[in-house]
Amino acid sequence: MAENIISKEEKAILKQFRAQISDLISTLGPKETHDFNLLRWLRARDLNVENAEKMLRKSISWRQENNVDELSKDLIWDEKLLTSLPLRLGLRDKDGTLVAIIPFGRWDLKAMIKDGYEDKMLQYILKYLEIFSKHMQSLEKDNIQTQATIVFDLEQFSLKQVMSQQAVRFIVEFLKLFDANYPERMKAAFIVSVPKIFEIFWPMVYPILSPRTLSKIHVFGGGPDQWRSKLRENIGSDELPSDFGGSNTTQHFMSNRLGLSIFSLPRAPFYAPEDLIPVDVSAGSKFTRSFDLVVGNRITWNFQTDVYDIGFEFTHKGKPMFPYAKVDSHVCVQVGLVDVNEDGVYTLVFDNSYSRYRSKRLHLLIDIDGKDVFQG
Repeated sequence: MAENIISKEEKAILKQFRAQISDLISTLGPKETHDFNLLRWLRARDLNVENAEKMLRKSISWRQENNVDELSKDLIWDEKLLTSLPLRLGLRDKDGTLVAIIPFGRWDLKAMIKDGYEDKMLQYILKYLEIFSKHMQSLEKDNIQTQATIVFDLEQFSLKQVMSQQAVRFIVEFLKLFDANYPERMKAAFIVSVPKIFEIFWPMVYPILSPRTLSKIHVFGGGPDQWRSKLRENIGSDELPSDFGGSNTTQHFMSNRLGLSIFSLPRAPFYAPEDLIPVDVSAGSKFTRSFDLVVGNRITWNFQTDVYDIGFEFTHKGKPMFPYAKVDSHVCVQVGLVDVNEDGVYTLVFDNSYSRYRSKRLHLLIDIDGKDVFQG
């Protein structure tokens, strides 16, 4: 990965930088003073040792004054924040870098601030940054990760969610804080489902960001067909949620129930293509299969279509457990895995109701506790 390649020039400057901050080395610990982490501060200041030192020392003071190190120790989130400011974690790109999906189009900052959540929102976001940073560094003993890939989803975005003096100030202040205290944490950012009104919002944001950060941001307007393929090029279909063009139909949002296990949830297996059973889903109709499951059951599935997408959702007692999506099942096999933690009826729904004239040939396998339960 480019983030973990150090040039000869950078090696020489790193040596000088270490000498300049020798008083901090023992207090920061081996992870934070790893070459790759120290290099973040230097790169953020164009390898200027003096400016990087000022930046680092100022950030350490900010962390101490605001007890930032304590944020990663409390693993319980405010339920209102989890619901109103959802995130999806636990993915990796093709280089193995952690990925976060932020459905920013659903974040109504204006309403949250009106409800008195401004300070709590900042603590909520910083808490994720701290936990994410610590998790990245725990992955490997020596070759630690220092960056993450971020996908900002602007579906449902409207200016009324952010167009207030307090909301604009919150965004501006957070971006300044991020650039000052989490330099070079972002490997790449993909902004998708971009509406036309984003042209009004974006000019308020990009002047705050450094040229180096801006160079990593990729903005994709238009429909899903115009950006899903780009995400697959960088993240890979086996990691991406199905509603983002990938094959993972059961990618979770962060929750108190899952906690940090979201980084290590079991993945659904891919079954042999010849084991999938064909079934036709008529135009304008839905095909469903329901199962009465109990706590401890594990249900997995694979499906694909010959041509064209199909709508899919997985429900429990009639309520969707994951986002409904028109999945690219003609591009990549769709897979899912759910470990049942509540008794009830679980249903797989294959939706072709939006297609008025075209039937779909579906190939499907459903497995419960190691037994194929779909016979067509």
